[in-house]
Amino acid sequence: MRKFPPTAAALVLALTLTACSGNGQNSDTATETAQVAPGLIAKADPGFASGGRLDVQVDYDSAEINGLDPASAETARSWMLFSLVYETLTTVDEKFQVKPGLAASWTQPDDTHYVFTLRPDATFSNGRAVGAADVKGSLDRMLEGTGSWRSQLGPVKSIDVTGAREVTVTLASPWTPFLTALAHAQTAILPMKELTAKSFDPKTTMLGSGPLTLTKHQQDRSWDFGINKANPAAAKLGFSGLHVDVVPDENNRMAALRQGSTDLAVLNSLDADRLLSGSKNITVVGQNNSDYYVLMQNENDPKSPLADAKVRAAINAAIDRKQLLDVALAERGQSTGVTPANLPGSCDPSKLPSATANDADIKAALKNVGTVSLLINSDPVDGRMAQVIQQQLEPYGVTVKIEQVDAATWNSKVYTAGPGNFQLALNWYAGYVEPSMITGWWNPKVAGWTASFLKDDPAIDALITKGRTTSGDGRAAVLQDLCDAVDQDAGMVPLTTRTTVLGYRTDAVSPTIQAQEGFGDFLRKLTEFRAAK
Repeated sequence: MRKFPPTAAALVLALTLTACSGNGQNSDTATETAQVAPGLIAKADPGFASGGRLDVQVDYDSAEINGLDPASAETARSWMLFSLVYETLTTVDEKFQVKPGLAASWTQPDDTHYVFTLRPDATFSNGRAVGAADVKGSLDRMLEGTGSWRSQLGPVKSIDVTGAREVTVTLASPWTPFLTALAHAQTAILPMKELTAKSFDPKTTMLGSGPLTLTKHQQDRSWDFGINKANPAAAKLGFSGLHVDVVPDENNRMAALRQGSTDLAVLNSLDADRLLSGSKNITVVGQNNSDYYVLMQNENDPKSPLADAKVRAAINAAIDRKQLLDVALAERGQSTGVTPANLPGSCDPSKLPSATANDADIKAALKNVGTVSLLINSDPVDGRMAQVIQQQLEPYGVTVKIEQVDAATWNSKVYTAGPGNFQLALNWYAGYVEPSMITGWWNPKVAGWTASFLKDDPAIDALITKGRTTSGDGRAAVLQDLCDAVDQDAGMVPLTTRTTVLGYRTDAVSPTIQAQEGFGDFLRKLTEFRAAK
């Protein structure tokens, strides 16, 4: 990951943001929103007037093949919305530490057994108490389904009801991220009695034990949530309900903030704080996610220069992460390896092989590459990143042709074509809340969708498994080895972490927002929000 060549740096100055100088090593961290309390970039004021409806605007809606069913929810927006209604056995805090959720406590008699005791006050919104049979049925159903999260739970051997409020999970072998994996929305606990009786269809309705209830959903338009009075948090909530509008246009979301027609909005403009700087009563914050951008290099096309691992590694090494952060990402985020850099226990990206590659070796490997295409979708951030990468590779003799397509075409070319119908492509992945979780997607036999452009590498597969089954002092070395192997193969290259930018009106809402997030849930602390009447 090299220092930006002077000729390319001059070209980048033509972009809307000004480049900053740097050493190009991927240990660089860009500007972050200051924390107002440990792990928080906003903290609700208990004295703030409350009791009004909370209004939020998002850029896109949940869109799942199985509708509202959390067991197969694949997008971060779905995880956030579904988590308002459903609960999971565990949850995570602002430090990515596992905390009790539906499970009040658990014990671990040995490396493969977990005994969970449910909260005595856990109650579905229809008034029925959550029981151990609901937990067993929900997890069995998820594991037997088609959702991608099944592999994250590891080698589950059995799930047994061992008491009215007690469930015992037995693993075939140790799995380090097991408790953390149970905090994901796909492991949500459903009312299995009602589901079995067919009085509840999870594809079309929601019935959970979480703080809110779904009252209305208009696809790609809006969501309305009421209060689950059976939830213990109900009496303390500082708002009367939640309305979520789906507003794809960024300018319209900013206008709504200025006009006061929304309390909080997702903003894709990484420099939104500058754009809204003259607006009264608006605060803009950046939540640092474990999500990160990746550059995919299609190694499955034998006619492409990218079939050569040395070429892929050289392209990886030529990309200056600090310049990406400074120029394309408004100094938000940080460079990363395959284990998300902001998660505890992740590898050190400054120690990756690409961080120490020299220009002479990069130029030698790329001298015969010529022209390659870079596929992006309509996300303006991807466009900025593509321009920077294009200009960074030019001094090494590589001409990058940027091809922008709609999301459906992008997915077709990258994920469904076999082999992938592209050379380079930009995307981002959710990074989750434990360093080994995302690494499974580098095993195309596990991920499935990466098989169109990634060749299976048994050595990387073995390191992925070792990273998920090793604990204690030896784990750091294993994860660094995995990061190094992914960095050298360079079929799918981690670039920088991704920031969620949020704007909110200080005269309408007093929110609590975590400084970091792993499941795309910027409303994770919703029960602490206070909305003015």
